[in-house]
Parts: sequence; structure tokens; C-alpha cells
Amino acid sequence: MPIGPKTLGRKAVLQVNTMVPGGTAFAEAIVQSVIDQIADPDPEMLAAGEAEIALALPANTKKAYRKDLARVVWRVMLARVTR
Repeated sequence: MPIGPKTLGRKAVLQVNTMVPGGTAFAEAIVQSVIDQIADPDPEMLAAGEAEIALALPANTKKAYRKDLARVVWRVMLARVTR
């Protein structure tokens, strides 16, 4: 997914560019790599997200609900970075 001009992804590029030598193209490559990871999460990342959500929810919350919520949060993170 490309990094739009007025997105959190663009802000991340600017911040990475100031922290890591190599220029804007290198910073864009780093941020794009992170976005690609978010776009296609592996099961371990989703499980970690579900575990974090479980800490915030009541103990009797069903596992299916926690899994669904983790997937929704993941999609929102991706949307915020790319749009």
C-alpha cells in the first residue's frame, strides 16, 4: 500500500528520515516495510493483539469476541497509517 501525502505513514517517514541516515527514499522503504507487516499479520501478531485486548476486557469475555476485536483493531491501525 502506498504512503499517502497526508497520512500517519508520511509523518512516520519524516520522523524516520530525521533519525536514520540514508535519505527520504530509505526512510520510505523502512516505513513501507512496517506497513506491509501490518497489512499481512501472521497468527502470532494477531494472538499478541488478542492477549492485549483480553487484559482490557472483563474476564468472562468470549474468546471469539476477543479474536474479532483484535482483527478489527488491526484493520483500523492499517487504515490510519495508509489513509
